Amino acid sequence: MIPINRPDFGVKDIFAFISGHFKDNITPTFEEMFTQYIGMGYGIFTSSCRSALYLTYKSLKLEGEVVVSPLTCSIAILPIICSGLKPHFVDVDPQTYNIDPEKINESITKNTRAIQVIHLAGNPCDVKQIMEIADDHNLIVVEDCAQSLGAEYHKRKVGSFGNVSCFSFTKSMYGIGGGMITTDDKNLVLKINKLQKELPNFPAPLKYYRLFRDNIERVRGSHFGDILYNMFSYLKSNTILDEHEDCNFLKNTRFLYNPTNVEAVISLSQFEVLDKMIEKRLQNASLLTKSLKKIPDVKIQKTTNKSKHVFMKYMIETKYNCIDIIKKLHEKKIEAKHLTHSHETSYQDRLDRNPLYARFNSIKNCENYLRIHDNIVSLPISSNMKKGESIYIAERLREIIENG
Repeated sequence: MIPINRPDFGVKDIFAFISGHFKDNITPTFEEMFTQYIGMGYGIFTSSCRSALYLTYKSLKLEGEVVVSPLTCSIAILPIICSGLKPHFVDVDPQTYNIDPEKINESITKNTRAIQVIHLAGNPCDVKQIMEIADDHNLIVVEDCAQSLGAEYHKRKVGSFGNVSCFSFTKSMYGIGGGMITTDDKNLVLKINKLQKELPNFPAPLKYYRLFRDNIERVRGSHFGDILYNMFSYLKSNTILDEHEDCNFLKNTRFLYNPTNVEAVISLSQFEVLDKMIEKRLQNASLLTKSLKKIPDVKIQKTTNKSKHVFMKYMIETKYNCIDIIKKLHEKKIEAKHLTHSHETSYQDRLDRNPLYARFNSIKNCENYLRIHDNIVSLPISSNMKKGESIYIAERLREIIENG
């Protein structure tokens, strides 16, 4: 099976995991290096991006609505709800799949307090337009960079535009946990740090589980690797609880923790080779694009003008139902998915069909989202993907499309 995102995780990272139990705390060093890379004043290392988003909204102490795109992994919207705010869904551009700035302007009301800017799949939003709208209406901009670490808009790193930005270190990088909040607001940093210190420490069993998982996923695609992964998946399904999208789940499980030095050391180890991993990922995406352009009825996500798309996901759209395409690709040993990268599922239901999100009436106005949601597929892409795998994916997809 060609995995959706094969970890680029090696011996150096395993040694980092071991040394992290004994080294002095390197979190402040990592935070400083990261903020210099992004171009912001302060950084706060967190246990995950969703934890970063939750801590941000709780510390901002806003009341009202947050403008956000519905076309994303739905767990990215949960921190808005769990911090006492309401998501106001705004439709997407059907070419870039990112939030449509013109529709943001139309949706702002007296209750709007912030805009959560999700750079979907690593493709930057039109941040210039969004920041102008936010300035005109005195709104806070929270950049959700979970999928876009290293991406650029007008030659600036995403995450350097908003009032505050949140990152993940388990998507474009392959840490065992970890995220980051960046901002120029020193008072907000103090509030977030105080809130995070009240959380329990990242549990040791979860660290070992994720280290084991990443190393098994690294060898997927070989006969032995696939056997190991199937055994691992069976054991996991019988020992680990499924994820549930509700606030009790977010607050009482592994997503709200105070990170430890071990996660910081591994994240730093991965961060040191981030640009190299991005470059290899872009090369593999280019190979995939070259092959997919030859297939009728396959539409590739358009990169935003004057932007660097880092392809954390490789998203396409067809005229066929995504569940059918994903199922047929799985039969060809290709781990395609929909909007989620969850290990438990390949498809995410439309938000207007999910009671947690359907209660917000704004979802009904997102015509482009409602139309394209069930036609989007994420194909495997990673920094250590083999050239032959890109060609194989395109050939098998062509067969599936041609056979209807």
